[in-house]
Amino acid sequence: MASKEKASVAIKELESAFNVAEEWLTTNKESINSINVYPVPDGDTGTNMLLTLKAAIKEVKEEQYKSISEFTEKLAHGALLGARGNSGVILSQMLKGFSDSFKQHKDVTAESMALGLESAAKKAYSALANPAEGTMLSVLRDAAKSAVDQIKISTSVTDTLKISIEQAEESVEKTKEQLPELVEAGVVDAGAIGVLVILEGLYFGLSEIAPPDLPKFEVAHLNFEHSEDDFGFCTEFLIKNAQINKNQIEEKLESVEGQSIIVVGDENIMHIHVHMEIPDNAIAIGKEIGAVENIKIENMQEQHEELKKKGAIDKKIEPQKIGIIAVLQGDGFKDIYRELGVMHFIDGGQGANPAAGDMLTLAKAIAQEHCIILANNKNVIAAAQQAADLSDELIKVIPSMSPAIGIVAALEYDPDGELEEMLDGMNNSIVSAHSLEITTAVKDVTIDNQDIKAGQYIAMLDNKLITTSDKLLQIIILALDSINESDLITLYYGDMIEQEEAKSIDNYIQENYKEIDIELHNGGQPLYHILGSIE
Repeated sequence: MASKEKASVAIKELESAFNVAEEWLTTNKESINSINVYPVPDGDTGTNMLLTLKAAIKEVKEEQYKSISEFTEKLAHGALLGARGNSGVILSQMLKGFSDSFKQHKDVTAESMALGLESAAKKAYSALANPAEGTMLSVLRDAAKSAVDQIKISTSVTDTLKISIEQAEESVEKTKEQLPELVEAGVVDAGAIGVLVILEGLYFGLSEIAPPDLPKFEVAHLNFEHSEDDFGFCTEFLIKNAQINKNQIEEKLESVEGQSIIVVGDENIMHIHVHMEIPDNAIAIGKEIGAVENIKIENMQEQHEELKKKGAIDKKIEPQKIGIIAVLQGDGFKDIYRELGVMHFIDGGQGANPAAGDMLTLAKAIAQEHCIILANNKNVIAAAQQAADLSDELIKVIPSMSPAIGIVAALEYDPDGELEEMLDGMNNSIVSAHSLEITTAVKDVTIDNQDIKAGQYIAMLDNKLITTSDKLLQIIILALDSINESDLITLYYGDMIEQEEAKSIDNYIQENYKEIDIELHNGGQPLYHILGSIE
């Protein structure tokens, strides 16, 4: 279908074009994820860029705008607050630069579009302490330069975008010759493809062309090796009302050996991205500067190892008709799940929420027709459901609230069974089971008129506080005594409880609760001394 040439674009048309760009990026997300090798192979560039773009578009939906400047400013604001990961933060700055340019323009013309792309590239370059060639930065810069050259001979917005896309395609191919990591892997840069896909999506939208059904590139299968022994922690947070400027913040982060530093925003709100061996050092700097919010810390070494495992899946295990994945932490739990036929895991739980892209990638690798995900944490359910929404009916989510409850569901698993019957059984099982959690309070707080001191043990039943104590055995007793009726109580002790202490607890339980069937197993989970299911 031939494209429609346009000398100017209305706000609604531009909004529609961004929606098409989101659709096209969604189609390409997994292929982009599969070649994410910069700065580390964390396999979520496509996801991060998509979630950032989605956040931007969500910010402008169902609103009426008086000017293109107001629209693009709102779009950029949504991207800044919703940015995920290195690539997402850079994309948010591209949108910020694009927005800044339209403060000087009242209409979307070929000229303002070209200058907007040029401003987007400059803003993204300025956001990085050490910008590198062969990345999404250089691809957008080259595309913008071609667009600026094009407006000397054409007044068509769509022609200008088309020329920029042709240059972006050439620049994407060059990336595999510009970065050592890409030369070694023999692939192009994932973020660079993301930029190209977004530009194409905008062109499709403004030209009224339907995007292809299939992704632009095939999913790559890489050998995820790295020359370093440790990748550190990807640390992100927001600083509100910062007392110093961007350059000063960068200097402070460099002084504590921060790497891949990105500081974006203004004096009202700054988005910080930095790779740290000790994340607390970066967060401490943030707290010195202003009010810190939305802290996210990811262990890149664990991500690297997970992807290495994922890369080996196709070689070692044949995908099953109905696959199943459990999101959890703890070697003891994994051993128990394996006995029930659950062989695939994604590291996640309290304080370690996996990306939707990771779940989707693994699901596609292990399942032929459908893949069940046991979320096993209330904070994982939404991301798992997002993966399901992007999976074309492949993924089905069981909203289990803990690994202990997930085991109740896993008892219903049959890789060759009937899907709907299995899902009904799992959902019925978790609805009828109750979840017990025992951990320690990390701060002084009052809940349900109970004063809790930091360091005290607290017991929660179905996420509601039931009791507190200064002694572990005592709180276990209080928690068990609060359970009114049960046929079976299964407790799993965490990695902070030694085997001898666990044996002592088990002996006490068996001696004093003879009328109730209570089992104690090693879960090995962090943070929680006890996780339990009550049936």
